Amino acid sequence: MAQSRTSFKRVPSAVGGGGRIGTMTPDWVLNVIWFAAACATGAFFFLAQRNSRGTLWAACATVAAASLAIALHIRNDRIRQENQRAVERVASSERPATPGVGVASQEVKFSVAIGEPKAGQAIPPVYDEMRGTYQGAFPGGFELWVLAQDQYNHFVMYPPTDVSHSGRWSQKDIGLATPGRWELEVCLANKEGSQWLRSRATKRNFSGFPELPDGIEIQESVFVT
Repeated sequence: MAQSRTSFKRVPSAVGGGGRIGTMTPDWVLNVIWFAAACATGAFFFLAQRNSRGTLWAACATVAAASLAIALHIRNDRIRQENQRAVERVASSERPATPGVGVASQEVKFSVAIGEPKAGQAIPPVYDEMRGTYQGAFPGGFELWVLAQDQYNHFVMYPPTDVSHSGRWSQKDIGLATPGRWELEVCLANKEGSQWLRSRATKRNFSGFPELPDGIEIQESVFVT
């Protein structure tokens, strides 16, 4: 069966207008500053009774170290909040959009519908009026083919389905070898699957095959008689 290709995206990191994740002050730096403030406080009390000038310098050092530590803590909190908002914005931009909610042009999954013939309709041995529609972006390099299946095998209808850019498709030259109940299958075939079907048809090998080869997937079908 046709296999889907998985793609991986690199998630960008951005904060505000700078385009980079903010760098916080390491905890060990804050711990050193608080230690220095504690040492200055101890010096303040030690010098309070002996050296008035040293006491003043110790008090200034204590205030300066504590103020610096508090300012860095505030800065870290602000950066942490900005980084969290940036991660949420990136996650929101990568989340698949919900149909009909603020989406102007969301890609629709490819699907096929059969308009003619109707289910249970009796068709002639050679039928030229099979048609229908498709929705979504037609996969590049793929083709639509119609196969007819009896009780045991699939049979290729050739040439392949005619597909228009207006979302319509049609199939001529549907030949049913025997009377009875048949299932007409609209299949999506990748390059390899199409080559396999085309090779059988151009070599006039219209014998049946019981299983679909890799690269060919039934999209829709209808039973006729």
